[in-house]
Amino acid sequence: MENQSEPATQDFVSRFLDPARAGDYAVDADGATLRKRGRADDDLARYGAAEDREQWAEVQAELMEGILERTDAMLEIENVRKAFAGHDALFAWRGPLSGDVLDVGGGWGLFRQWWTARPGETFVVHDPGIERHDAGPYPEQREVYARAFARPLVFVEGVGETLPYRDGSFDTALINASLDHTLDPQRVFREIFRVLKPGGTFLCMEHIEDAQKVNPEHYTVRRRIERVVKDPSRVVGFVRAKMHHDHHMHHFTSGSLGRLAREAGFRQISTEVLDMEHRTIAVESKKPFDAPA
Repeated sequence: MENQSEPATQDFVSRFLDPARAGDYAVDADGATLRKRGRADDDLARYGAAEDREQWAEVQAELMEGILERTDAMLEIENVRKAFAGHDALFAWRGPLSGDVLDVGGGWGLFRQWWTARPGETFVVHDPGIERHDAGPYPEQREVYARAFARPLVFVEGVGETLPYRDGSFDTALINASLDHTLDPQRVFREIFRVLKPGGTFLCMEHIEDAQKVNPEHYTVRRRIERVVKDPSRVVGFVRAKMHHDHHMHHFTSGSLGRLAREAGFRQISTEVLDMEHRTIAVESKKPFDAPA
């Protein structure tokens, strides 16, 4: 298990956890892992039909299997480096994550790489994948995200639909390539809105279905041929992707992500292309200062 963490002391519990939910968690001996009493997906019982919850459980099991058995192509070193480069460019342009940060579905907390990490600030990963956390990151992640793993982290087991935090707890929230695995994306956005401070920032990075509309020049026949000539292995990747089982609960467009943010109450919504190779965009928005805390 990743051990570059400061203890989740009583200060963390009193600052962040809703008193009504604090009893739902047991703190590990490391002081930085809050483990759900019972199953993390027990909180989903009130959301969605039974068959949807069963599908979610299957999707989550497939994701963990791909990560723990290293069959997920995104764990390959070249893909790790490509993802890093795209995010590094984004944060070089927009600036780092700051303040108390909540990373929903954040796995190993890789986005600590671009966090200010000032004294007194806390980085929280909220994720149902306790198995991944317990197993710890692979050497490829440790190599590429060395700065991240040198920074503190508190891991809280759970789903995004029912965040156990006090209203107005965090300065910044993010979700990266995880919204499409949730049971109720709108509920996740509303929960994130609730736990952000007024004026807080929400950054959602997700795959989209209308990438060709967002950046048509990238998808011309000429550009596609150029990319294959430059890197013939792309053909293998394309075939593998088509043969792979779709383990996503939802599929989004650039417009639908913006609508989710707006309907949850967010404003000042902007969109940036993150990685056209993987059809990924970043949607950033703000919780209004006049919103209830």
